[in-house]
Amino acid sequence: MKNILILILCCFVFSANSTILELSTNKNEVLVNESFWIDVQISNLDNNTAISAYDLDLDFDNTLFSVKDFAFGTNLDIFGFGTLLSFAPIAEDTLNIFELSFDFADDLIANQANSFTLFSVQFEALQLGFNGIFGLSINALGDHNGDPLSPAIVNTSLDVVAPSVKVSSPSVIALSMIGLIILVMFGNRHGNRQA
Repeated sequence: MKNILILILCCFVFSANSTILELSTNKNEVLVNESFWIDVQISNLDNNTAISAYDLDLDFDNTLFSVKDFAFGTNLDIFGFGTLLSFAPIAEDTLNIFELSFDFADDLIANQANSFTLFSVQFEALQLGFNGIFGLSINALGDHNGDPLSPAIVNTSLDVVAPSVKVSSPSVIALSMIGLIILVMFGNRHGNRQA
């Protein structure tokens, strides 16, 4: 029993310190024709590890979303030497994103943040739908020496909803005034008949 508890504890400690590659957005749902950004972020890098290259595929539901814009992050280009970049659709519902840093390994380790955005993609919602999945797959992810990393991947999904229509209720004063006018009109007619 003690060995099982130690094994479970080791699994939690390992997973708490592992690198995470995450798709994130600040929305749970979007409106039809609304634009929004999906960020691909890496986090929990230890102080002796930096990212020097990545080759990732981003899958999305092309019946619900279309690509509008794209932006690379800046943490692979520490000193302005540039990076080798590629952003290309490889299928109707898949984007391939590649970046290779030209900075030295020591410079990346010393200056790269432990958590940062690799790139961001802007999408537009096309039609109503639920659970529009955005998925990430790793073709390659290299540390500062080019050795492969295997982070945990956290994907995301969004619903596309119709805009809500607000039906304003008339104010109480306006309704009261209309009621008084009707009472006065009917009261005058009834009073005129008796005379």
